[in-house]
Amino acid sequence: YFWSGRLHGILVARLRGRDWVRRHPEILEERVPPPLVILGLSRTDTTLLHRLIAADKRFYSAAWWECRFPVPAPDDMDGAKRIAVAKAEVAAMLEANPDLLSIHPFDAMGADEDILLMDQTLLSTTSETMACIPSYYDWLRTRRARVALVVAYSASLVLVAVSYLAVIFQLRRMDPR
Repeated sequence: YFWSGRLHGILVARLRGRDWVRRHPEILEERVPPPLVILGLSRTDTTLLHRLIAADKRFYSAAWWECRFPVPAPDDMDGAKRIAVAKAEVAAMLEANPDLLSIHPFDAMGADEDILLMDQTLLSTTSETMACIPSYYDWLRTRRARVALVVAYSASLVLVAVSYLAVIFQLRRMDPR
């Protein structure tokens, strides 16, 4: 159930994102500052570095809830519904497996990395942690998928930067009425 719900949410977010761009083409003209990219091997405190930088008001870092639910429903312009679902989801994950906190400091309201935004491409490996789908696992590892991943990752950076984050920036300035 969890994976099918997650997949449904990703597809809905993609459709909402397209709808936002269709109804607000000015989003594509939004100037998004160049990102600060942090690269590092696992367990080398890149999350800590990211959180330290995110604490600086000169930078913007999307919160976990914004990465998990990047496009608002028309009745959730302020994010209240997405925040409530994100808090419940994080709480459920930690209740099911409290040891997750030893791996990553989950906080629905805290700054988080772009892995959840990568989920929106359907090419992120996080799906493997939620469901055992051997054919999907195999497909991700094919040459075709590796090429698609590079293309999709490049496209998703543009999509994320121009669409999702621009939507967030734009929504913060728009009158929700």
